[in-house]
Amino acid sequence: MAVWLRKTQPSNCSRVGIGLHAGEAVTGSIGSALRKEYAVIGDVVNVASRIEQLNEEFGSQLLISETVWQAVRDKFDGGTSIGAVQVKGREAPIQLWQVV
Repeated sequence: MAVWLRKTQPSNCSRVGIGLHAGEAVTGSIGSALRKEYAVIGDVVNVASRIEQLNEEFGSQLLISETVWQAVRDKFDGGTSIGAVQVKGREAPIQLWQVV
C-alpha cells in the first residue's frame, strides 16, 4: 500500500501517522491559574509515541500494539502483523499490527 500511496499522492500532500497502545496513564490539568495545560503521562503514552514514530519506517499510517489488536481484532476485516519490533526505551520487543 505504501508504494501505491507514494505514486498517487501529490508531493505536497501531508501524511499522518498514528500509533496506538492501551494501558493505564495519569491524566489531569497542571500549571498555574495563568497557564494551565492538560497532560497525559505514563509508560503507555511513551510506547504509543514510539509506535507512532515507526510509521515512517514501515510506510504505514496506523500501527497498533498487540494489546490494542486483541481488543479490536473482531471489528476489522484484517490486519497485518508487522512482527516483534524493538521500541526505543523498552527492553522487550513489542508485537505490532498494521491496520488499513
